[in-house]
Amino acid sequence: MATQEEIEYPYLLKLYVGVVGSMAGMTIDSENEWLLACERISIKLFHHLATLYYLSEGTTLSNLETIRRMSFVDPASLAAVARAALQTYLTFYYNFIDPETPGERIFRNKIWELSGLVERQGFLEENPKATNQFKVERKRTKTLQAEIEQDPLFQVLGAGEQEKLTADKWRRIHDWSNLAQLAGFDGEYFNDIYKYLSSYAYSSESYGTFTESTMGEVIKKELIRVCLHVGLILMGHFIQAYSTIVPRAKRILIQNPFEAEIAASWGQVGRQTIEPESAG
Repeated sequence: MATQEEIEYPYLLKLYVGVVGSMAGMTIDSENEWLLACERISIKLFHHLATLYYLSEGTTLSNLETIRRMSFVDPASLAAVARAALQTYLTFYYNFIDPETPGERIFRNKIWELSGLVERQGFLEENPKATNQFKVERKRTKTLQAEIEQDPLFQVLGAGEQEKLTADKWRRIHDWSNLAQLAGFDGEYFNDIYKYLSSYAYSSESYGTFTESTMGEVIKKELIRVCLHVGLILMGHFIQAYSTIVPRAKRILIQNPFEAEIAASWGQVGRQTIEPESAG
């Protein structure tokens, strides 16, 4: 018998696509160019959430001549994708929902993009096959650094804060637990979920206890349910948040009342009882 999570997940995937797709046809001026970056990270989050759903149904190997047909659920893959989705949502919230002005949204997203580029530079520089990619990203890194340093939001910061923002320190500065509370999650609730997912996602001796061949059917179903549970929470929170910055999205909710009601319900799961303060 299908669980509530398995039944409701496809409905929210459909609603998610409609909500993000509501941007289609919009005229975006320079002040609102952050919407393009917002759309990109929204698509990234969708890929995680959709992958999570299909991984939950299991993987079947049937077309490899040297391997007999087999089907299995990989706990580590489920947990890793669920955790990646959680991190992506928190980044989306910090970059685009928490800020109060378009300028701050653009600034925060540039800092986040720069951090990722700087983090990859060492790998690309040492990889002969990635020479062209290294040059492209190196050029983009320099462009971003110049734009950030010219931004008034950057210039009012102290030297120490400026140095942190222009180096590969985004993830060191922004603890996931703190970002979760900023996004409205109850701290204890988030930490429990994050530790649970990490316990499966990280390679460890204990992981061998819970591989497909050894875990019981009840444990396997519970892990699938928890990962889908996390995905539904993220979709509920995302849909509510997204509709506050893209008014067109509200029309999609009105046109799909059944799915919107499911989203509203999941959007309340794990929330703080007191509204969080902005990081700005």
